[in-house]
Amino acid sequence: MSVQIDGIVSGLDTTALIEAMVAAYAAPIDTLNERIEGYEDKQEKISSLIDLIKDMEDILESIEDVEDFLSFTAEYPDKDADGGNQYYDVEVDGDAVAAAYSLKISKTAQAQTSIDGNSFSNPTDDASAIFGTGTLKFTVNSITRSITISAGSTLTQVASKIDDITFTSGTASTVVTTLTSYILDTGDGGPYQLVIQGDDTGVDNAVTIDDTSLSTGMALTTAVTARDASVLINGITVTDPDNILLDAVPGMTITVKESSSPTETVTVASDPDAIQEKISEFISAYNGIMSFIDTNSVYNSDADLRGPFVGESSVTRVEAGLREVIATEFTALSQTFDSLVLIGIESGSDGLLTLDTDTFEEILEEEPDQVTDLFTDADEGFITTMLDQLDLYIDSSEGSLEIRVDSIDDRIEDIEEQVERYEDRVESQIARLREQFAAMEALLGGLSASASYLTAILSE
Repeated sequence: MSVQIDGIVSGLDTTALIEAMVAAYAAPIDTLNERIEGYEDKQEKISSLIDLIKDMEDILESIEDVEDFLSFTAEYPDKDADGGNQYYDVEVDGDAVAAAYSLKISKTAQAQTSIDGNSFSNPTDDASAIFGTGTLKFTVNSITRSITISAGSTLTQVASKIDDITFTSGTASTVVTTLTSYILDTGDGGPYQLVIQGDDTGVDNAVTIDDTSLSTGMALTTAVTARDASVLINGITVTDPDNILLDAVPGMTITVKESSSPTETVTVASDPDAIQEKISEFISAYNGIMSFIDTNSVYNSDADLRGPFVGESSVTRVEAGLREVIATEFTALSQTFDSLVLIGIESGSDGLLTLDTDTFEEILEEEPDQVTDLFTDADEGFITTMLDQLDLYIDSSEGSLEIRVDSIDDRIEDIEEQVERYEDRVESQIARLREQFAAMEALLGGLSASASYLTAILSE
């Protein structure tokens, strides 16, 4: 580590002199660093704007399809807070059809349960002594699997082998169903019986058990017969292997809970509040974008305020593009309500949107198809148009804002390189000045020595 000692001969504070001389030379570094900070702030704000636009994009994509845009409610007797009654649950989505439906539960779906009538005093008893030895076969959906009962096999071992059976089909080995087997304690510590049940409900998942290959055989009885759920909807019988009936009625999911129910009416109606909530969520996201742009576009020369978006053309184009889509008349739809303003969505002088809920609900009730088409038409609707517009800004490879963020990165790198070059020059200047001051000190030191020598001679 070098030590700099100032002005040994001259008495000058050479370090201070050098710093003063270099300060002006180094002034551009401060200016460049300020520019870097400005670009970094701009880049951060543009990245935040991209995130806000992506949030709005997600909201629009979540209601882009008709079934996601529309909302319905299902009302029926004794409906509880969880959306069901003791007999069934009914859920509806955007594909539902508003109407009154007669509903009666006739049967629940069941999985088969079979019980062997032989009794064992202990689960570890020799099952082969009762069943004999050989092959026990199980068939589900024309797929057959088997286990082998060998001499000395215990009841527990037989149950475990059955429990491991899986029925698969197709080249992808798709699991069709499985079996569950366990040992039932019919008393308090015995006797014990073997239970075999299918894991899936429905007639197609009935289990055929073939014990004819066993040397003795079993005493199997069917305790629960496999069956489909059966529901009367508007007097028509609808069956399903599962207790959840999907789209027997478009957009309606019926979960069967009891084996029978009285005939009841399920009324499906549009849910304007839910639709309005979806629109309000979009409006909130849009206004968030516009407010963010406005906040970062403040300019006041007297207060020395200059927001990062001042003069930023990429952001100006975003603001103008979004406002243009909001104001668009979608005449290609050939309908009366072909713009947002006509259904109660208005843009104020500040560029922010407001929703006239009374107007919106009235038009939604009178012309639900027109409101739906205005938003969801795949070719000419508002959502498709707005998503296409957003893509111009935030596409990962071609979006104008994404490109701008990358260009700012490049600019920052260029300025950082300039700073490094200036810093190298400053260091070189400092080294040169120190050498010059050191030479001056050496010269002054020599002159001082000569003066001392002459003074000594003259004094003799």
